[in-house]
Amino acid sequence: MIRKHLFKDTPKMQCNIDQRGRSIRQWIGIACLAIAVVLLYWGIASRGLGFLITGAVFGVAGVFCVYQARAGYCVIRGMGMKTPF
Repeated sequence: MIRKHLFKDTPKMQCNIDQRGRSIRQWIGIACLAIAVVLLYWGIASRGLGFLITGAVFGVAGVFCVYQARAGYCVIRGMGMKTPF
């Protein structure tokens, strides 16, 4: 009940990128996730905190890029800035 009232006036995300932009963001997200897996593995194997933190950051960035590709929404474009793709 409370959730319904909190998000009542929230604007819906509209698709603001084309198929090419979605594809590029998807591949960037997949690459970030692959790098995250490697960094997390190295961090666990070598007990290096830097590798773990960097891997976690790449993982979050990868998930966010894949989300943008699936939703067809670019946050940067949503703020009014122009992107090349």
